[in-house]
Amino acid sequence: MKAIVFALTGFLVASPAFAWRDVTPEERASIESALAAQGCSGGVMNFDDDKNRFEVHDARCNGRNMEIYLNSSFQIPRMTRD
Repeated sequence: MKAIVFALTGFLVASPAFAWRDVTPEERASIESALAAQGCSGGVMNFDDDKNRFEVHDARCNGRNMEIYLNSSFQIPRMTRD
């Protein structure tokens, strides 16, 4: 039993931490502006530190749910259907 606990503890310590953070109010405004220019709105917004990009999950674009990725200049290099 001690071996299992020890192994699980090692796994939890070695597993990568989530590197996401909430967006600031200023970032949210810039993201919403970029989304509106594409006919999109809503979604759950965060910043992925590992990939150095903003992510919007479940945004609505022309009646479809989309995953939208924005670079640090709030440009949209990639959108995928959810």
